[in-house]
Amino acid sequence: MENLMNKTLPFMVKVQVLLASRKAQKGQGVIEYAGALVIAAVLVAAVLAIGPGGIKTLFTTILTSVQTYMTGQLPK
Repeated sequence: MENLMNKTLPFMVKVQVLLASRKAQKGQGVIEYAGALVIAAVLVAAVLAIGPGGIKTLFTTILTSVQTYMTGQLPK
């Protein structure tokens, strides 16, 4: 068992050193940033498509649902 530990520990150290020295691929941050911009654009487009009246209805529905749920949770 001790022999196994003597061989395993240096291997684990080498793996940790390799993982720590590994750098992110060039351009990876740009791709992630572009993905975030696409998601933001879709959300903005959805809000604009719903319009102010639709947003008011959406929030009213959410608040009514929350109020109904909370009222039902109160002890009688």
